[in-house]
This record gives sequence, structure tokens and C-alpha cells, in this order.
Amino acid sequence: SWSDQAPNVRHAVRSDLDHLVDVVWRYSPHAFPNRWLLRQRLSGAIDDLVLVLEIGEPPQAIGYGIRDGSTPEYDHWAQGVIVPEHRGEGLAWQMVAAAAVYHF
Repeated sequence: SWSDQAPNVRHAVRSDLDHLVDVVWRYSPHAFPNRWLLRQRLSGAIDDLVLVLEIGEPPQAIGYGIRDGSTPEYDHWAQGVIVPEHRGEGLAWQMVAAAAVYHF
């Protein structure tokens, strides 16, 4: 990363859901027809299919990676979202690297 802040990547938890819905709804190019459907989809996936990228102290969630499925050989990451204020800092690469080594 070329950002001056070291990112942390972790599994999402239930308390991330509201922020996740807000970020995906506002900044994702893959729009859902409504927030309710988005929340339902993410609620069902959050425990084992979502990574959170956070920076700062106290940690602030600034991005998410959402896995759509997997095979024995590959994980399929369907979506990655970084809030606009932190785009261009190389932080998404950290999330991609973490997604490549995370074991669900």
C-alpha cells in the first residue's frame, strides 16, 4: 500500500451490517433495486462472505469485499467497495491480498 495508514482486514460481523449497507448502496456500481433487498442479501452473507477493510485509530471501516461463492480451487469475489475519500491510496490491494489468503 502507498497510503501512510496501515490497513487492517478482518471478517465482517453483524454490527458492520448498517455501515456495509450504506457504503454498498452509495458507492457500488452494481446497484440493487432497493435498500431492503440489499440488506437481506448482505445479512445472509455477512458472517462468512464479507471482509472489512479498516484504517485509523479507532478503526474506521472504509471498504468491503464480498465473496459470491467458491469452488475447491477458487474463491469468487463478486464485489469490492472502497469509499471515495480513500480511493487511489492502494488500500484495495491490501483487501485483495487478504481475500486471496483468507480461509472461510
